[in-house]
Amino acid sequence: MVANFALSSEMLYIAQNASRIARAYFEIVLRKGWSSTTHTCLLLSKCIERKMWDYQTPVCHFYQSFV
Repeated sequence: MVANFALSSEMLYIAQNASRIARAYFEIVLRKGWSSTTHTCLLLSKCIERKMWDYQTPVCHFYQSFV
């Protein structure tokens, strides 16, 4: 648990904007034509939006709520 209010508000700001930043990286490298980097940025962006890694299944979200 984060004790400092300022730190917790900064963490909330980062969590809200991480998806936008990752999507912006994807758009930049897509326009540059860097295919392997585009694929990596797209995977990272999708992982941030879905809040899980690409090798995980959505069932992991249900497991945490039952424990």
